[in-house]
Amino acid sequence: MRISRHDWDAQQEVYDEYPEVLFQPLLEYLLNTQAWIDDPRRVVDKVNALRKRLLEHRSPPDSHREAPDPLTPEQVAEAERKERIRATSRANLAKARAAHKRKLEAARAETP
Repeated sequence: MRISRHDWDAQQEVYDEYPEVLFQPLLEYLLNTQAWIDDPRRVVDKVNALRKRLLEHRSPPDSHREAPDPLTPEQVAEAERKERIRATSRANLAKARAAHKRKLEAARAETP
């Protein structure tokens, strides 16, 4: 499908060619359901999703990024230390939740 857009750098209309598969979800939605008549917000959401897919097709998200700098041993050690702290925190939180749940179940069992 061919769609025109204004190129501000060149100050002219540019025609971009897109594969039909990008438009298929929106077209199927409009053809197969009547819910969009009652709730136009759904159509707006679908059109915004289409715009996002068209933009990603025109300029893929990773096409302009540079490769990250390699990490130094100190940065690796710091990242590992932070991950150990996060893992310990998650484990402690899970233990606290389990203890609280056991306490609530015991209280429920005691009530007649």
